[in-house]
Amino acid sequence: MNQLVPIERRDGMATVSSLEVAKDFHKEHKNVIRDIETVISGFQSAQNRADYSEYKDPKNYFIPGVYRDRKNRQQPMYYLTRDGFQLLAMGFTGEYALQWKLRYIEAFDQMETTIRKTIQAPAPSPLMALEQTLAVLKGFDVRIEAVENKQAQLEQRAQKPDWLTDATWRVESITGRSLNKSGLFLARVYSAIEKSRGVCLASRQARLYKRLKAHGEAHHIREVSKLYIVSRDEELRTAFDIILSTYKVG
Repeated sequence: MNQLVPIERRDGMATVSSLEVAKDFHKEHKNVIRDIETVISGFQSAQNRADYSEYKDPKNYFIPGVYRDRKNRQQPMYYLTRDGFQLLAMGFTGEYALQWKLRYIEAFDQMETTIRKTIQAPAPSPLMALEQTLAVLKGFDVRIEAVENKQAQLEQRAQKPDWLTDATWRVESITGRSLNKSGLFLARVYSAIEKSRGVCLASRQARLYKRLKAHGEAHHIREVSKLYIVSRDEELRTAFDIILSTYKVG
């Protein structure tokens, strides 16, 4: 969890892009856009009510933007303020999601502190302004290098994602729901795998739990899902891939 969280200043506010949120929380970007626009619709509906006030302007939460995809097509995106991120992330559950929420909140704190200091600081002398400019340029070099490294990692990941991440995306694409809400679908898939391969995934889970406890790693037990068990065995992965190939993406 040491990855850089690229919070940036936009319109005087600390923001993060919907693309970054989708990647870090293992969501399809189109689904993140859908959830954001559902929240925006709620704000717009509230405009007709007596209790509506200006602080509910959607642009205080989600700033519209665009990006170009791999085919150079212009696609919609949003920049989320702290409040916008917190509204969106309410529905993100699980230990992994909690860790990222905490990391995002810390990054927003740091950027907002920087913004406040910038607003409150007195006008610098010409010499001090020059020194600050040089320091900023040096900082840009560091950030650009970090962003370029991260972009390279994202491109590599997009070209060849790890099996567990790819399987999660495929399930969510088929069900149209998050992995945590795809339990019935996964139960059918696991049952088919067990019948075709003559295994018991629950037994394998139990054995792994026991090994983790024996090695003092009980804190990892929550991460040992049946999908994780499948990911550890090439034969089970193949069976999973074959079964999912019979479903159409929703």
